[in-house]
Amino acid sequence: MIVTTYYNIPYVTGVGAFMRELKEAGAQAIIVPNLPIEEARDLLTESKRRGIHVILQATPTTTADRLRHILDAASGFLYVINIEGVTGVRDTLRASTVHLIKQIRR
Repeated sequence: MIVTTYYNIPYVTGVGAFMRELKEAGAQAIIVPNLPIEEARDLLTESKRRGIHVILQATPTTTADRLRHILDAASGFLYVINIEGVTGVRDTLRASTVHLIKQIRR
């Protein structure tokens, strides 16, 4: 089970307590879309301690330095965001997304 939440909930609850509750509930991973990697130290530490993956995200506009930081911290899998702007129906991957995936695979 993967839980998606905004960071205000673990922040208010306390990251350690929140991650303990997730583990007790049977969660295996968490996605926190509004938590930048630069501010994720507490969540990463507690998740590792509890054996819960933090699913990080990368976009075609993620810089190479930031991507390295994300890949160093990632566990489970990496969530690649394909588009910028409004979501909707697409019939192809953007060239920038294909490039990002190739970068990640290296």
